[in-house]
Amino acid sequence: MKAFRIDKDLTVHEINVHPDEWQTSDIEWDARRIDPKHDVWFDDEGLFQPGLATANVGTIRVTLPAYIAGIKDGDIGPAEMTLDEAKALVS
Repeated sequence: MKAFRIDKDLTVHEINVHPDEWQTSDIEWDARRIDPKHDVWFDDEGLFQPGLATANVGTIRVTLPAYIAGIKDGDIGPAEMTLDEAKALVS
């Protein structure tokens, strides 16, 4: 599944993996809508982790690493944006 990973150094990479591969059970995942077709996924408890790094994805402040994924039938799905569009959202 196409998604984008945002690393702690603010680099953005296109990835093609099933969400189960990055949504590990030891992280309290949360998602926020960044546009009608995409959510940003991040560690909801990341503010309490050592080595804290954050970024804005659109207007949403998230802990890193984070992932941009699409929305399909109300659930997680493949991203529909380009890598350049994903990079433009991150600051």
